Amino acid sequence: MNVPRISFPGWRMSHQKIRCEEERHVGGNVEAASSAQTMQEQGSSIAATSSSSQPAEAVAHDATETSKNSSNGSLFWARRRNDWGLMFYIRVDLQGSFHTYPDVGGPFQNLQEANNAIDRHLDARRVPKMCIEQAKVSKREMAIRTIMYWPDGTRKKCSQSHAIEKIRDDNRQFVQALVDNYNKDHNLFGDIAYELKDVVHHKLFVEKHMLYWHFNFMAKNKGADDFDGTSGNLFFAEVQQCKRQGEHEELVVSCFCMIKPIDNGHCYGCTTYGSIDMKHPNKSGAYTGGHLYACKKMKFKREWSDEDEETEEARIRRMYKEYDDPHFLKKLRRFRKEQRRLKSEKGAPV
Repeated sequence: MNVPRISFPGWRMSHQKIRCEEERHVGGNVEAASSAQTMQEQGSSIAATSSSSQPAEAVAHDATETSKNSSNGSLFWARRRNDWGLMFYIRVDLQGSFHTYPDVGGPFQNLQEANNAIDRHLDARRVPKMCIEQAKVSKREMAIRTIMYWPDGTRKKCSQSHAIEKIRDDNRQFVQALVDNYNKDHNLFGDIAYELKDVVHHKLFVEKHMLYWHFNFMAKNKGADDFDGTSGNLFFAEVQQCKRQGEHEELVVSCFCMIKPIDNGHCYGCTTYGSIDMKHPNKSGAYTGGHLYACKKMKFKREWSDEDEETEEARIRRMYKEYDDPHFLKKLRRFRKEQRRLKSEKGAPV
């Protein structure tokens, strides 16, 4: 289903201010709040995790030995659909089959098939009121709806708590793909396969123009008893961004290993920018990023809003009321033309 792009002169700035949820990223400014809250919930589980609660095969491996057997070099793809506020992850197993997270069917024979399945999945969820041809409404009305609703008709939310929850969900999908990939690469099936329990910490940072994700998460063998009430074993994973093109990111796993709660490998990327409780392997060579003090935190500007839906809609409609004026767009075009002329005379870039 082809949906035309709707735009108004001067609309982009106002639209971006409202689209706070569409511009979110897995490692944004809410990361510190999310990590703190998650750590408070999971702190007791990490502290209680010990070698006595680990399966026999886990006790026999320290972080260094485990990382030698990790899924290093495994390739993943992240596909961001800002128009839906969704992130999809795609992994390929040793047999060459492609899997999507969230699941949209498959497995698929190649990356294009996986992307096509994602598109079909989203198109099937699109409702008529969000398609200008089917809704038979004005461009102004469709622009207002696009600000307030996702293509499936659900209301967009810009509260901080909702954004944190969305980031947690994205991280869980991401780490679930890593765990499934590890199980497949090491022929772990049935009771000995690992299952994800919780993502405890995450951090996104830049080092030498390279994006790095660091994760701590809890996982356990599916057949392991939960008699001690712990959430399983503590793991560390590092993922690097190889390249980005459009809405696609190509990612590679550079470290995936089980660690102990007492491990304390140093990472400038995590400790300098808020994730001081992130646990890293003791052997620094086990992971690639975070060894340089010059690493940078990813910064994302957001404006949170907890106003009720009726108040929000009234505000948005007031903002677009001026577009009913037939002379407004002409005035706006003349104003922009004059601004470009003045910048040109001053030698500023137009």
